[in-house]
Amino acid sequence: MTSKEKYLSKLANRESVAVTEARERIKNREWLQESQNLALRILMRLDKLGMKQKDLAKELGVSAQYVNKLLKGKEKFSWDNIIAIQRILNMPILSGYQPTLVLMSKPYSGKGEIVSPANPVNSSEKEVDVKMGKLVSLFGNDKQYETYQPALSQ
Repeated sequence: MTSKEKYLSKLANRESVAVTEARERIKNREWLQESQNLALRILMRLDKLGMKQKDLAKELGVSAQYVNKLLKGKEKFSWDNIIAIQRILNMPILSGYQPTLVLMSKPYSGKGEIVSPANPVNSSEKEVDVKMGKLVSLFGNDKQYETYQPALSQ
């Protein structure tokens, strides 16, 4: 075997970096998708609160670079980070989270017509503007907003 053949056989046994990275992406596709979805929700919440990533990093006690990496959706969220983020941003991430203010779904009557939620959203997924006394946003796993339909007469 010549030195060229030895070199080529050595290279043939190695997997390229691109192939290795592609295998990792395929293996981790599910959690990457979830991380990206969570990162988008967090970015939207930061925007709504007028906070910057740097502010979140300071509250979490981590570097701004680490928060940036998390919010790009390329890093796994640790349980500690998820719990801290939902507390800091007062947003539901884990299903057992209860925000400080809970709004219960109730039938609404306007102009003589009784209506009820067609697709009720969990009360823990609603955010209320206390000063204005109104519902300002809804969070849900199905990414749908609560809509209303005429209530069934009882």
